[in-house]
This record gives sequence, C-alpha cells and structure tokens, in this order.
Amino acid sequence: MVKRKTNPRTQITEIQKAFESDIYHRLIRDSDGEPLSPEIRERVVEEDALGLETIQLQFEFPENPEAAADFEDWLDGKIRSDVLESASRRQVVDGRHYSSDYLYQSSQQGVKHSHRELRRAGVDLSDEDTQIGTVLRTPVHEDILSSAYVRAYDELDNITSEMSTEISRVMSDSLAEGVNPRETARRMTDRVDVGLTRGRRIARTETARTYNLHSAARYSDLGVTEVRILTANPCDRCVDLRESGPYPIEEAGSLLPEHPNCVCSLAPITETMQ
Repeated sequence: MVKRKTNPRTQITEIQKAFESDIYHRLIRDSDGEPLSPEIRERVVEEDALGLETIQLQFEFPENPEAAADFEDWLDGKIRSDVLESASRRQVVDGRHYSSDYLYQSSQQGVKHSHRELRRAGVDLSDEDTQIGTVLRTPVHEDILSSAYVRAYDELDNITSEMSTEISRVMSDSLAEGVNPRETARRMTDRVDVGLTRGRRIARTETARTYNLHSAARYSDLGVTEVRILTANPCDRCVDLRESGPYPIEEAGSLLPEHPNCVCSLAPITETMQ
C-alpha cells in the first residue's frame, strides 16, 4: 500500500484513518467480530463445504450444485449485511449509512479549513460567519453532502459486488479444476485483500473530495472568486496542478483530489474577493 501523505494545513488525516479502519473491519471481520477470511477458510478447508476434498479423493468431478449455491448464498448475505451494510437510497441520502459519519466530519473540516485560510489571509470573519452547523444546513452544502453520501455508498456497493463475484469465480474454477480446499481458500481470501485495498482508496478519495467541495463552496459563499492549490510534499502531478493556477471558483470543486493519495487543499485569492 502507498505510504500515507499528510498536509499540516488540513484536518482530515485522522478521519481518513478511522474510515479506512472501519472498512478494514467490515471487510475482514463480521458484525460479531469473527474475521471473514478465517471464516472462509473454516468453511472451505475444515468443513469442506464445497466438497473439494471429495473431488480429490475420487479423482473426478462429482456435481454438487447445492453446496456451491449454499456457499454463494452465505457469502452474498455476509458481504451485503456485514461488509456493505446495505441501505435504501433514502437512508443513504439522509446520512443513515456508516460511511456518512466520516463524510460529515470531512464536510465540517472542509468548512473550517476555508475559514482558517481566509483569516490567515487577513479576512475578518464574524462569529455568525463561522457557525459550522448553520453553514452545513444551507441548501448548497446539504446538496454537496447528500451527493457525497450517495457517491461513497455506490463505490462501496461496487467494490463488495465485485468482490463477491470474484470469490464466486474462484469457487467455480476450483470446482472445475479439482483444486484442494486450502489453496481454494487462499485464492478466495486474496480477493478479500483486493477489496480491502479498493476500500481504503475510497476512504481517502471520498473524504478528500468532500472536504474540498465544502471548502470551495464556502469560499464562494463568502465572495471568493479565485483559488490556488496548497500542496505538501507534492508529487509531479500536484506540482503541475499548483503551477497551472490560480483557478476560478467555479472550477474549484472539481480540482481535488488529483489522485487517491492526494493531500492538496484550496486557498483563497483574496485580492479579487467581491
């Protein structure tokens, strides 16, 4: 996994770490704290739920569609309930999914970031201007947050669906090839690890995106018309992005993150404030 980068001008790293940890436990552990990967090994190796040991002993492929179907049903249910935590679209939009907590915290920090940078640039903000709860209840910020909830949920849904499909494909191939139970379980848990990597990427990108969208919106609220990119130990892509600025406020929300490990943020150009 790529080493985590940080930016001292933002307050988002701990939120990202907590979100990644939550995804890790939902991918690797179920709701009772039992690890998913060892449970796959227990079912496939110790219980021989797919009959793979029997295949090797008989040197033939005895069809056992019921065992395969039972395993797929168990796997799909476990992933949907314990990993994704399936929710209706209304629940997602309303922020009633576990991922919403991290996105809401990111939105708060994004608004606070815009206030800090404006004050650092010498702009005088009143106490009323900096009421975070009031800001986030305005239509613009509510729309940004609802969209963030839906986007993150859909990304997690895609990952878990793909992971389930890939594990099922491993099962089918193992049955067809007569692979031993231990190797089959290893291949299956490898697919879980791939899902974990993708999930961590989502945690980083969606929290960063939400953070910067709210920063950009708040700048716009307060009359900022241009922004520049703040970098910290930047890669070549982020340097290019920074050097190509400043950017009109209308483009600000789509600029960041530049890549999954991006820690750049937005700063206001106060000379052109309205």
